[in-house]
Amino acid sequence: MLFNSVAYAQFRLHGGVRGILVAAGAYFAALALGVGIVYSSTETRYRIDTFSELADGLIALQVLMYLFVGMQSMSTAVEGDKSSNMIESHRMTPISAGNAVLGYLGGGPCQAYAFFMVNCLLGVLLYVLEPRIRMTLSEAVLINCVLFVFGMFLFSLIICWGLAGRKVARYVIGIIILAWISGGQVFTYVPGMSFLVSPVLWVERWMQPPDWVFAMAMGAQVAVGAILLIAGARKYRYPNLPAFTATLGLIFIAIMTMVSGLAIHVWQNMSRYSYGWGTSVDMLSQFSCSILMLAWLGMVPVLAAIRQPQPRMNPVLVGILSACISCGLMAVVPDQHWQILLIIAAIVLVFELTMVYLLRFFESWTPKAPMLSFALLAIYSGGPFILDAFRYSENGGQRWTTLATISPMGALLLVWDKHYSVTAGLVVQVVVLAGVIALYYLARRGKSSGALPGSSPMLSQSA
Repeated sequence: MLFNSVAYAQFRLHGGVRGILVAAGAYFAALALGVGIVYSSTETRYRIDTFSELADGLIALQVLMYLFVGMQSMSTAVEGDKSSNMIESHRMTPISAGNAVLGYLGGGPCQAYAFFMVNCLLGVLLYVLEPRIRMTLSEAVLINCVLFVFGMFLFSLIICWGLAGRKVARYVIGIIILAWISGGQVFTYVPGMSFLVSPVLWVERWMQPPDWVFAMAMGAQVAVGAILLIAGARKYRYPNLPAFTATLGLIFIAIMTMVSGLAIHVWQNMSRYSYGWGTSVDMLSQFSCSILMLAWLGMVPVLAAIRQPQPRMNPVLVGILSACISCGLMAVVPDQHWQILLIIAAIVLVFELTMVYLLRFFESWTPKAPMLSFALLAIYSGGPFILDAFRYSENGGQRWTTLATISPMGALLLVWDKHYSVTAGLVVQVVVLAGVIALYYLARRGKSSGALPGSSPMLSQSA
């Protein structure tokens, strides 16, 4: 840390060695005093139950002091440097972008790291005073290792999006709390996301899945976290360019495809260790929702391809590659459904191309292209399905109509039911794609400004 200027600056902002030691020492002294009082005032026959509850509470305290305090500190570090322009001073120092991002990762939540170590020492103290705690020492070590990796993953997410100018800490904390309160039910149909937030689900229940499931979840967090750090380093080095390149965005989608496939494959092993929900969830519905999520993530490489200066990858080619990579999730579906999988591939490809041309159309007119495209795609993707769902519920669940299949979401969910045909809906989706393409080329032809067609106005002005 002393040889990294960014880490050292963050370390000093937290009070340096003296400030961190005083905070960690006071925290340890207060909790150790409480443990000592409980130990001395509890009869021997009740100590096993009492200290087992203390061990569970210490894990909850670890989540609070390491994850939540760390995320808030990480967000404050990045946003503070950007708002005060201190980050420009860091860019003038002879430090690589990768080392700068690692400096934020090591120095931003340094106080949270100290609290993490203190909680580990307090855990050791509990086992020294009462070795018969129901949670074994090896289980406690495993839980802390999982929490540490999970924290690094969340910190990487905050660094990446924080350098891009987005305040995401509050939203990340909100999602984690929502997942914890619901027992993960909000991610029932997108098990890849459940895989990434799995420590919150498993640790809260104090129940341990097989070690290989833990290892797979930690590996997924490390892989996604590494991609986010690389994107954050690029944003640090080139603040006026997207954090993701088109290639890096495609790699990100490939990793998320593998994570989603693994999560669907081991879903029965995962879900039974939380609240017992989800074991009866239809795997095909999970597949449909997951591949739609991957199609939405295609906005990352497509937008990067549009906004990158020349030479750049063709956005249409990037959209096609994104659709092909997303369709790799089909490996988890039994082979006898190959005809349905061809229809799903067509739905995903049409959705990706619609996204490409919609982004290109708005990007040539306004820097708020992602927001406008996201809003319109959300209405198009789920609106008809939701409207038909209201009619479906009012009619006592008799039958879905073609309206539901007009939206990609409805088509992907109903394609598995032999009583429904999504052909008409797919035809409408193709017509919508043709309309968006025609709109893009008409706007491109009629635009009289000097901006390059399909490029960002900001990049055109700077060029």
